[in-house]
Amino acid sequence: MSDISRADMLETTLDALALGVFLVEVDGRVLFMNQIAERFVRSGDPMRLANGRLTLRDRTQAIDFHGVLNRTVTCGEAGAPTTSTIALPRSGGGGLIATVFRHRARSNEQIASALSAPISILVQDPALVSRLPGEAFAQLYSLTQAELRVAMAMVPGATPLSAAESLGISCNTVKTHLQRIFEKTATSRQADLVALMLRTTPPLVA
Repeated sequence: MSDISRADMLETTLDALALGVFLVEVDGRVLFMNQIAERFVRSGDPMRLANGRLTLRDRTQAIDFHGVLNRTVTCGEAGAPTTSTIALPRSGGGGLIATVFRHRARSNEQIASALSAPISILVQDPALVSRLPGEAFAQLYSLTQAELRVAMAMVPGATPLSAAESLGISCNTVKTHLQRIFEKTATSRQADLVALMLRTTPPLVA
């Protein structure tokens, strides 16, 4: 397989992710960003590009951000932890979560070439919802189709009553299904069930 086709495959894979991927130099110069990352910088809040370098709209936050990039490299050279997670608030509230880390040396030359930038930044928007793998989850825990519908209805944080209304069944039926779901998934309450389902959700664009 040629280097070009491998690069195309890697780019296609990264574009399918529901999180922004930036490969940058220590000064913030962007060498690569996937489609979600491009969407983030086009908005300009909180992230933007300035002369090809990734920075933040707020000046104080930008200084802190570039400090993190520098520490990621210098700490890595000293053998210290090389991963940092930081909040990137938007001006109107909410915002993004960024995980910054330094690349480790790779023996695979083709991968090492693709990841020639010293720093990766993974950016998540809590408001972006990935598609739940409902059928696979049901197969994993032997849920019936009726139980799966109830489980999926509970994920947005619905109550048994609101889930019953949306599914067109009685509240008692929802509670009965929930009890069986709890037993099959070794959970005991709705919050644990929802957390389990979200952990099985791939970070892909819905």
